[in-house]
Amino acid sequence: MENLARVSGLFVALATIVLAQSPLKADPIIISVTAPPALSTLIDSSSIVSTSWSESKSYADVSIAALVDSAIVGQTPTADAYLTTQIGPGTTAANEIARTRFTVPAVLPVCSPSSCGAMVTLFSGLSLGPGSYFVTMGPDPLSIGTVGWFPALNPTVVLDTGVSEGNSFLASAVASYPPASDFGVYPFAMNFTVTGTAAAPIPEPATATLIAFGALFLIFSRRIARPY
Repeated sequence: MENLARVSGLFVALATIVLAQSPLKADPIIISVTAPPALSTLIDSSSIVSTSWSESKSYADVSIAALVDSAIVGQTPTADAYLTTQIGPGTTAANEIARTRFTVPAVLPVCSPSSCGAMVTLFSGLSLGPGSYFVTMGPDPLSIGTVGWFPALNPTVVLDTGVSEGNSFLASAVASYPPASDFGVYPFAMNFTVTGTAAAPIPEPATATLIAFGALFLIFSRRIARPY
């Protein structure tokens, strides 16, 4: 039993060392491009906007939010948002991951000396694998009022490892399927944030060693504790 106690103590010490060296990721941000609201870009029949990013690993429970406002203060307009794997002519619903219709709230709590807006969640609960993604806002023809999406001027950009910020795009003519519009590069980043939980990685060598040592410890302890 004395040997068992020594082995147990060694296992606990080794586990403490390995876990102390293993970084714990508490920040759920995949990409965040933010700046105080200034002048929003209107989403209507002559102006739709898209922004993009790329990621090299998979994420679960993904949420996407954007900073928006109303062209006329006090209105609560609606617009359509699309998440696709490509944009431009030839894009179809087969390239679509999700779409939604959202409403700009009456209260706009994110303010600067120039304007006020609200971070509105467009999508949530998504699972996204490695690849490039595009968020496009298109007009809702039944909306009372017009939605605006704020560019991020001199933005603060936060990226998870393996994530890169893509371009933003503007189209002046809206296709019947808005992501298929003929976009050109827009010179401004857009205010948006994507959060999620990274898929469990393959154990690092130290972690794998700890797991193997734990298994051996269990086998050894059972043999010592076995009555003869």
